[in-house]
Amino acid sequence: MTRRPNVDFLVVVALKDELDAAIKHFPVIDSSADEYFATVPRTDGGEYRVALVNVGMGPENAQRETRSALQRVRTSRVILIGIGAGFPDAASAVGLGDLMIPQRIVNYESAKIGEEPRKWYQLRRPVAKHRSVPERVTQSLWHSAQTLAEGPEKTWTARITVPRPDGTSRAPTVFVAPETTLGCGAKIIATELYEARRWLLEEFRGIVGLEMESIGVFNACVAADVDFLVIKASQDPATALKDRESEKDLWRRYACDVAAAFAREFVARFRVSNDSLVSEHLTRLKAANRTLLFGESPQFDYRVSLAQSYTDLKRRHFQRSGVELKSLLPNDGAPCVALIGGGGTGKTNISHRLVRELLSDDACPIVFDLSKYAVAAKVELASRDFVGLTRGERERVEKEILERLVIETSVPRHTPAEIEALAKETPILAVVDGLNEIPPNEQALLFSFLRRVGTNERPHIFVTARFGSRDAFAGFAFFSVDLLATADAQRLYDHKHSKDGSGAFIGLHERVREILRRPFFLALAIRGPQLSGLHNVSEIFDRFFDERLGVGQRKLSEIAEAAFAALDAVGGFQVARFKTLVGEKEYRDLVNAEVISRDEIGVDHELWRDFLAAKHLSVQPDLWLDECFDRVTVKASSFECLILTMEQLGEAEQRDGFVKAVYNWNLPAAVECLEFAGANDTGDVTRGLKVAVLAVIAERALDPIAHSRDNARSQLAEQPSDEARRFAAPTNRPDLVAAVQREGVDDPWFVRWFEVFRLAEGEAASDELIELLASGDSILGWAASNALRRAQMSGTQLRRVRDLLSVHSRVQGDNVVRWRIVHCLGTHASMETIEVLARSISEDPHMWVRYGAARSLMEIAALNDNGVRTAALQKVSEALPSLLKLTIIDRQQVLRQIVGSALNSGAVANWATDVKPLLMRAIDIADDADRDELRARVDRLGTLGRSA
Repeated sequence: MTRRPNVDFLVVVALKDELDAAIKHFPVIDSSADEYFATVPRTDGGEYRVALVNVGMGPENAQRETRSALQRVRTSRVILIGIGAGFPDAASAVGLGDLMIPQRIVNYESAKIGEEPRKWYQLRRPVAKHRSVPERVTQSLWHSAQTLAEGPEKTWTARITVPRPDGTSRAPTVFVAPETTLGCGAKIIATELYEARRWLLEEFRGIVGLEMESIGVFNACVAADVDFLVIKASQDPATALKDRESEKDLWRRYACDVAAAFAREFVARFRVSNDSLVSEHLTRLKAANRTLLFGESPQFDYRVSLAQSYTDLKRRHFQRSGVELKSLLPNDGAPCVALIGGGGTGKTNISHRLVRELLSDDACPIVFDLSKYAVAAKVELASRDFVGLTRGERERVEKEILERLVIETSVPRHTPAEIEALAKETPILAVVDGLNEIPPNEQALLFSFLRRVGTNERPHIFVTARFGSRDAFAGFAFFSVDLLATADAQRLYDHKHSKDGSGAFIGLHERVREILRRPFFLALAIRGPQLSGLHNVSEIFDRFFDERLGVGQRKLSEIAEAAFAALDAVGGFQVARFKTLVGEKEYRDLVNAEVISRDEIGVDHELWRDFLAAKHLSVQPDLWLDECFDRVTVKASSFECLILTMEQLGEAEQRDGFVKAVYNWNLPAAVECLEFAGANDTGDVTRGLKVAVLAVIAERALDPIAHSRDNARSQLAEQPSDEARRFAAPTNRPDLVAAVQREGVDDPWFVRWFEVFRLAEGEAASDELIELLASGDSILGWAASNALRRAQMSGTQLRRVRDLLSVHSRVQGDNVVRWRIVHCLGTHASMETIEVLARSISEDPHMWVRYGAARSLMEIAALNDNGVRTAALQKVSEALPSLLKLTIIDRQQVLRQIVGSALNSGAVANWATDVKPLLMRAIDIADDADRDELRARVDRLGTLGRSA
């Protein structure tokens, strides 16, 4: 079963000629075995997605095939288009080629056939007593069609491409008056003598003609609760003229074209009426949420706790603990709320319950289920080449991606324009579930959209996410999901696994008892194996595959390899590829075990994906690369997979190598791995590595640039270890070096690292230290970069550093080496260095190299009060237009670094005055949602300027 695509309209036809006309007016961009798919640009911006399907002639075929189509695609609107018979002998006098858009449809064949009362001498004659009553098409659609048809411009007629067979240029008349009625039946009518035709003319003052599919399509739409409209053009009069050789099918192509042309214009101009928008949205959301809550089993008692900051959240320092879910509701004091928790803690279930609370309070939530975001769309933005695009072109691409993101994930389904219209009618609250399921670019696009929607200056947003990058959460209040009560976990586990009151829960390892306080794992234990003898999450998964599926380690390794191969560049799980790799039987077993979701659109829970990917990573050190870490973490949106990998590495040296590889990719992720290292269940990283990483963070906590310093202090405060607490105390480098030395680590690797780390300010650099910039050991390489910032380098050595940058620009995978090089140049001012950094910020293909070059150029400018400052600021200013070619998140990162690096405690005289024009230009090119944060940083610069 493939995933049902979402479309805004399903356009239904019954004949090949009708389908050909529809395809001509709705250019196909994709197709399946049964449908064609097209996009229609909206006249107010954005686009609608349309599916075209041929259901065949007759009401029975039409009902059966429309019902089937509605099971294959998701939509809320169906339009039946094509040809029919118009009655020239009706009061409306429908002509050939005219358009019929009925308000009502009626089945003219539903009748009782009896005998006419007669005298004994009269012939017996049958008589039909018709029993049908007209059915109304969806009035909102019909009124929209009436508005278009009766508009003075008649723009839709310009879309007609087939000439009139009579040689005239008359535009078709559109019959769309109130009570306009169209008959429907299974017979092809070619005589005015047919009794049902006469009945239609006599019974209905607004009758315009008849056709063969509308009642069937109508019945399918009613059953699916889908809106329905009919657009038919007259190709014959339903008289004997229909079969006259000179007339037969003469008007068919023209009539097909007229109906398709009107439908195309109708779709482009369609708007949900404001008076029904809110009520329609709430009705559909209530229905969707009832279904979601019904699927929550068992239903746990959730509580949450409020933290003052992300750091307090990580440290589990709460202002209020164990509060009810209503506390999560955003308000004017806390308009943006983030519920953060590990995988399997119940965040999605909580979001469903929160929506129920909002609906019961007559609020208007709009839900975004980010697990529904299509894999193909994720890859498109991640791999999109923005180089060479103008700002307008780049904005158009981002608008298209946002449109797809919103349409794919909104519940009920909406376009961005519809959400904007909804927000104008009533205050909305966005409930964004699973932020970690989409890459940072899409996160930034969605937040940028939500923050500008509506009339509120402070829109209300509720987000669920895992622990990962904190960059997206500026301005949020933070809540944590409380673990379930131990007593509840014990009661449910014992009910399943205890025999004769044996107390199975008490016999579990302490760590496993704690894991079972996460709803996902408790539910897994309730339907899976008992967990005695296990120590961690990975072992729980191993046992599930072994006992529930009968999968041994060898086969599980094959499944894990297939799962890893099925991940795209940004973590999307490609189900079709996975199915091909594992085989039909294993795949079906995984679906039945609810590892793969029942609708087969992905894994049932992201933890399955995380575990399987970690299983493969743990035995493949050659995959410990940036691009693989991007895949398994959805570009640093969730670090759960990395922790599960650490669990499955048997030796401390292996974990050291993994942490170093992660450090090379993402420092906060490496810190998360250190947090795992504090556990006692599977061992630790070597103490030397742990001390070195914490010392690096402590060194950054002394950074002269405010945002680097603040981030490092937060990371250090989040660490539960004694070493972290000791390293947080020093206020200068000599004291920090002394504190590290007192740790007494003496293994050879640490000794070598410490010699680099302890290099004092102004000490001469060695040639060996410069070559260490390119080290494959990430901790040593970054230690060398930081040491060279403090060191004295000769002109020859500086040229060697710049040469290294050139060499490593030609080596694939050396992004981080270039980042180390541009980072170390920020304290070595010269015109040559400025030129090198300027090329990096404008041209380097890797965002973090641009980021590092931006910091170094700003440092050079801040630390020099002469022509060097002027040159450095000029180069940054000249680089700003190149940032418009980056994706939104890359652009945000570099702009934040430019503005943030201005807050440098070592800046010399007049810095605030000199740098402010550049900062205002940076704010001008920033995205709307980012400008307030950047302005706040510039406002802090005033204080710095006075102190300087």
